[in-house]
Amino acid sequence: MGKQHLLYLLTIFLSMTCCTEPSHLEKALVLAGENRKELEKVLAHYGVDPADSLKYQAACFLIENMPIHYYYRKTPEYYDLLDSLNCSHLTTKEVYEQFYSIKSTIRVTAPAILHDIKTLSSEFLIQHIQRTFEHWEKTPWKDRFRFDDFCEYILPYTVLHEKREMWTDYYRNKYLPYIADYLQKPHSETNTVDACEQLNDSLILHHQLIIYYGELSSYPPINVDRIRSGYCEDYVVRTMYLARSLGIPVGYDFAPQWSSYSLSHSWNALLSEDGKHYPFMGFDAKINKNWIANSTFKCPKIYRYTFSRQANSLAAQNPEESPSCFLNQANLIDVTSEYIPVSDVTLRVKKPHGIPAKTVYLCVFNNQTWIPIHWGCMKNNHVTFTDMGREVVYLPFFYNRQTFIAAGEPFFLDSLGNRMSLIPHPEKKETLRIDRKYPGHRMLPYYDRMINGRFQGANKPDFSDWEDLHVIKQRPTGIFNTVEIENEKKFRYVRYTATVETYTNIAEMALFTNKDGAYSKLSGQIIGTEGSTDNMDYWKKEVVFDGDPLTFFSIPDSGAWVGLDLGTAERIDRIRYSPRNDDNGIRPGDLYELFYWDAGTWRSLGEKTGDEQMELMYEECPAGALFLLRNHTRGKEERIFTYENGKQIWW
Repeated sequence: MGKQHLLYLLTIFLSMTCCTEPSHLEKALVLAGENRKELEKVLAHYGVDPADSLKYQAACFLIENMPIHYYYRKTPEYYDLLDSLNCSHLTTKEVYEQFYSIKSTIRVTAPAILHDIKTLSSEFLIQHIQRTFEHWEKTPWKDRFRFDDFCEYILPYTVLHEKREMWTDYYRNKYLPYIADYLQKPHSETNTVDACEQLNDSLILHHQLIIYYGELSSYPPINVDRIRSGYCEDYVVRTMYLARSLGIPVGYDFAPQWSSYSLSHSWNALLSEDGKHYPFMGFDAKINKNWIANSTFKCPKIYRYTFSRQANSLAAQNPEESPSCFLNQANLIDVTSEYIPVSDVTLRVKKPHGIPAKTVYLCVFNNQTWIPIHWGCMKNNHVTFTDMGREVVYLPFFYNRQTFIAAGEPFFLDSLGNRMSLIPHPEKKETLRIDRKYPGHRMLPYYDRMINGRFQGANKPDFSDWEDLHVIKQRPTGIFNTVEIENEKKFRYVRYTATVETYTNIAEMALFTNKDGAYSKLSGQIIGTEGSTDNMDYWKKEVVFDGDPLTFFSIPDSGAWVGLDLGTAERIDRIRYSPRNDDNGIRPGDLYELFYWDAGTWRSLGEKTGDEQMELMYEECPAGALFLLRNHTRGKEERIFTYENGKQIWW
């Protein structure tokens, strides 16, 4: 038999094999089980009239991708309760006070996972498809986008794992007036960027964004529109609902971790007619092409959620090795290169004996542990991680039986994409002077609010006879600042007052008098302006004297002040104060322990107790290492750092 004949038979065989492979649609219908009939009703509804051909394709798109989508059913009474409180005339503070007092009386039901492919009805899908097409047809830009773009950014009935319900008409009826005048313009004068900008300007004007890290998430679609406060994710989802109901293609982008902060962030991305995505934050930040790139924040990775299954996702490529984190979702696209400079990183790794895993995870540090933010497949003892953000410290790991095992040394990727390993050199010793366990530059704007603030004494309760005891001329330190007072007069009333537009932020204030060479702390009745109009307890004047550096006085009004009525005139010899801060400096009496990373684990350099110097000194530390300071007494925020030229460099 000739080679050409063999090739011909092989071609026929492969063709027959491909023909017998079930389509994505058929695979989804098989997974639907008993719900298959409902999905086939949708296909039959749009499969008769040729005029419905696009709707049929839309139905196929939804059904083919439904197997990766699901939602949680968690004690719906919680959401109903919070929704009713949000719709009341209560203040934000009162809403959460009542919620937490009532929720304890609600019987908790076990969470249930409901898979879309097995539960969604034909009625729901048909109604959603109909409404979505009707709304899309009314937009002036519908012919400027591909049908695939419509399917991905307008058609989906859900964003993440929230309850499935009809929301399109609700959002369109409520928010169409925000851009109704814009839609009256000639079609040639309209575009999605301007429409989205006008919409978001109205959202910012009429709806205040308040970030509050409560315990509820994944609100039902209608409920999320009535939240008083929530996670950034809640506002992103809310924006997507209302934008899509108006035919504005908006997506969901997120950074799973910043490079030097133990936080993630989410925001919206508008798809414009030029095919580019423009980031913005619904209810908060305007469209800005360089919103992330110009930020002081750096991040290792940025992803975009899609509705469709992504063939290159970890969940699609290697589901059996997928850890329990965001990477196990099959609808992720890596969009890091759209935002920031990136580099591919190739590492040589050595797999420990007995580990079958072929996937290597690249991790960054997050408070107590390392978390995966990207992955790569090992080949010939090498692995490549694509499009990595720069100026970040990374550490590669294997994942085996619910455990991460270091696959190499940590390394720093500099601003040019050069890789530098962070390996301790025990033969080279250095002394570390440490004043924080977490980077403090995010707090600098709050410290600056105290510049030109004044501590004043008076003997009349209206302070009409005030005298300056101390004027803050430069940025204070993050925790406690001590000033000696030279004014020898005695005062009954002492206060702190700030310049305008500083919210009069002060966290702690203590007054001392010197009697016979010993300082005594003075006490009295707390006086001053009431706290913030947001009516939060931790912003009231009383918190300035509660001993907790994390609570602070805050009020936007000019002329605000806080102080003490000492009851009788006293000489003020010393004032200790603290600006609004994160309480991550060295606190006297707290127990700390310094570690460095070596050979796949943290090794201790010993424990020390903080003192009045508010600084820890560690001698005989290995040079070139990656360090971590832990506070065993209090707090959760801890961050890795290197030590260079006598300073902590945070990563």
